[in-house]
This record gives sequence, structure tokens and C-alpha cells, in this order.
Amino acid sequence: MKEATIRWSWDHEQAAPFDLKMLYSEAGFGFAERLGLDDVAKLFNPGAFGLFAFLGDRLVGAARVLSDELLVSWLAEICVHPSWRGRAIGRGFLERIDERFGKTALYCDAPAEHVDFFKKGGIRPRVKLNVCRRLPCEGTILPQESSQAVITDDAFKYSAAQFDQVVDSVGFGITEKGMSREKLYERLFGEGAFGAFAENAEGQLIGFARVFSDCFSKCYLTEICVHPDWQRRGVGRALVRRIVSRFSRTTIYTEAFPNALPLLRTHGVLPATDLVGCSRAPLTEQEAISNAVGGRGP
Repeated sequence: MKEATIRWSWDHEQAAPFDLKMLYSEAGFGFAERLGLDDVAKLFNPGAFGLFAFLGDRLVGAARVLSDELLVSWLAEICVHPSWRGRAIGRGFLERIDERFGKTALYCDAPAEHVDFFKKGGIRPRVKLNVCRRLPCEGTILPQESSQAVITDDAFKYSAAQFDQVVDSVGFGITEKGMSREKLYERLFGEGAFGAFAENAEGQLIGFARVFSDCFSKCYLTEICVHPDWQRRGVGRALVRRIVSRFSRTTIYTEAFPNALPLLRTHGVLPATDLVGCSRAPLTEQEAISNAVGGRGP
């Protein structure tokens, strides 16, 4: 079966809830068992983008991407019906995800047996990164943190200059993307992107954490950024605590360097040894053209 016979759509309303639930179930995705038909639409809450593969009217594959459509995207899953694997549908998903999200960095947490598939798609394993995961827990009592910082959830309380001061202090470069700094930070905390913010006694921003979530099934912690003057003073732990508390009913994923593992472990975000952290940088214009014409190979 040639890939040209597949019809692709970014419109989740074209995928019937029952068909999508059955696809996930037959492909071995465990969360499908607790997925009610009324819950299916929640998988595509703002900031969660679905791509669907149809053979005629039959749904044979689905993928989800959580993204700010600006800097970072996270591939939550690719699901292809077992009867249709090995027919270039998975590759078709990656090509179309690159078409839409090629200007962002793309991350995914791949099962070890699927790493070669992602490598062929230009999404390569990062050996220094550890995938960490926290399974959904209701009513979990998190450790109390001692911190001089006040934690808030309101991104629009802070000016672009305050954000710049924090990100510049740690060398976390954020380019303008052809817009004002105010608009840039507004976009970074737009629909589907959430934050926790730390401020000092004077109300000055001293750190923040950012996540993507569908607010139902999955949450991806994209970054934690704390001003050097406030590091090792409980600010990072307080930010993680706020994120874990807010999204405790979802599965939380992130990738972390070894020195950040104790911080995450304190809040139950543990190394997931069955997953490999993979990523690709934003595509150049030439790379995007090459990928569009099949330049990555099989």
C-alpha cells in the first residue's frame, strides 16, 4: 500500500471518538482503557494538536503534538494500527509534523525499540538527557518546601524586561521571532502553555517553569529557569512542586540532566528507563524542503 493512498487531516473532529479510542486500544496504549468517549475531545484541548491518517473512511493512525508553535514542540505519541504498520504511515506522520512544526525544536520520549525509527526521521537520541516521568496520582501529599520565593501562576503579572533578566542570567537564549519581546512572552504562555513563577519579596521575577498540557492526559515540563542569585535556595523545588500539584492527574514527562534528577525525584518525577530522550533542532529552510521531498530516506 503506497503512502499516497492515505488521507491526512489535522482536524480532530474528523476522527470519531469511538474509532480513536479503538485505535489507541488496539495499538496497545494503556490509557485507552480508561478513556470515555466524552473524554476523547479533551485529548485535543488548546495547545494539543492531532494529526490523523485515514484509509478511505477508516482511521488507521493518529499522532499528537503539544506545542507553543514558536520555540518548542513535544511529540506526545504516534499511534498506527497494528494491521497498517510497516507501510510508511509513521514516516508520513513525521514528515507532516515537520511541515507544521519545523520552525520549533521537537522533542519526544521514545521507547528504546523505536529509537531507530525516530533517528531516520532526524530526531536523534540525546545521551546526556534522562527521560523522567510521574504517573497520575490523586490526593498525593507533596513535601513542603522552604523557600523565600512566592510562587504564582500569572505570567502576565511580569514584564518582558523581568523575563529577559532571568533568561539572560542563565544564558537561555530566546530570539524575537520577528515580534516584540512583550508579544514573544505572551505567545510562550499562550493556549496550552502554562507556567509557575517565582518572585522575591519585592515582586521581582526570579524564576519560572513552563509546561505544555492537554489538562487531561499528559503534561510536558519544557524548562525550569532560575536566576543564579536564587539557585540552591529552594526556588526550583518550589516551582516543580507547583507544577506537580497542578497537573497531578496527568502523566508528567520531562528530560533532565543528571544534576537535576534529585530535584525531580523529590516530587515523584522519576527516571523512566524504558524511554529515550530524543530531539531535533529547528529545521533550516533547506532541511524543510529536503524533508518535504523525502530526503530522509526510508
